[in-house]
Amino acid sequence: MNQNSKVDPVSLDPDKFKIRIENKRIRVLEASIASGEGHGMHWHPEHLIYTLSSYKVQDTFPDGNTKTMERSAGELLWGEEITHATQNIGNTRVQALIIEFKD
Repeated sequence: MNQNSKVDPVSLDPDKFKIRIENKRIRVLEASIASGEGHGMHWHPEHLIYTLSSYKVQDTFPDGNTKTMERSAGELLWGEEITHATQNIGNTRVQALIIEFKD
């Protein structure tokens, strides 16, 4: 992946993503996206997601494909490196912790 395509979610939307802790091995983000709101195209390295709330989102990928996902509070999910945009299409706020792994 081209380094220029690695848009940081915190830089893109600091009102939706906050850094909770960062060191040389990990970065933990807190995501909070209101119902009906979205988050532009951004990148994550390999990561874990811990869902703090139940929610429904639609991800859009650079090639235009989309994927709709429903999550329950308390899920722990593995994620490969990804570039995507996210739209909260549910009736609840997205609340999650994203643990990003550094090289």
